[in-house]
Amino acid sequence: MSGQRPGIALVGLMALGLAACAKSASLDLGAFERRASDGTLALYWSCKPEGRDLLLIDGAVDNPYQPLPIRDVEVSAFGVNAQGQEVSRATGPAADYQIPPMVPSPFRIELRLTGGERQIDLRYQYRGAGGGGRSMDARPAVVSNMIRDACSRVRG
Repeated sequence: MSGQRPGIALVGLMALGLAACAKSASLDLGAFERRASDGTLALYWSCKPEGRDLLLIDGAVDNPYQPLPIRDVEVSAFGVNAQGQEVSRATGPAADYQIPPMVPSPFRIELRLTGGERQIDLRYQYRGAGGGGRSMDARPAVVSNMIRDACSRVRG
């Protein structure tokens, strides 16, 4: 009877792996118009205006470079006016709290526009292993990066 338990555990692990592969395959990263990477996380997104006062930013977060998962990914969009002041803001967390290697997770941001936006900047942050995901430190470091003018072709 004890010989069956490792087999059951193995079947369970295989099922989890297949589910992760199926989820990864369902996201076509090539369908997104833009891409940025910081050596730990890869961010993919497309910007789509919906009427005069809404900008949809659909995207995915991937962990293609590191063997450890990244966690708590949050992507924020900031509408910035000609004076460099923030006039609108919205946030969209990744659908999954923990993102293992090569298993992208989608996100969506619905940014309500005020009309004064000159550009849209994106900021993303996540928790990765200390050193930006390159070490086995037990306490994950918070990593944050900014992408300026992330939706340049959709500006008015």
